[in-house]
Amino acid sequence: MDLILLIIIISFAASLRYRSSGPDVEDLNRQTTITINGLFLLLVVFSHFMTYIPMPHDLAKLTRIWMLVKGQLIVTTFLFFSGYGIYVQFEKRGRQYLKTFPKHRLLFLWLELSN
Repeated sequence: MDLILLIIIISFAASLRYRSSGPDVEDLNRQTTITINGLFLLLVVFSHFMTYIPMPHDLAKLTRIWMLVKGQLIVTTFLFFSGYGIYVQFEKRGRQYLKTFPKHRLLFLWLELSN
């Protein structure tokens, strides 16, 4: 399991790019926040999966450390970026976006899950 966790960490680290110009207004655009949410979603799935696998104490030391320190870090960050996305859309589209939100988001999700 340490190998899987290391692959997740390395793939994320490999995607990081240094920019000497500093922060940009586009840093929190939709594509960036989707990528970040994807990483945290992957870590959430990994963490939940790990609760069902018995691990010997001498194996998977990195995974054991991760399971001890992760706390609510992943879920909180995931919800922050999701909420930020909703806020940005509200700023762009106004109240009309909030009126269509239940139909376009919640109803769509419910229909997809019921199939």
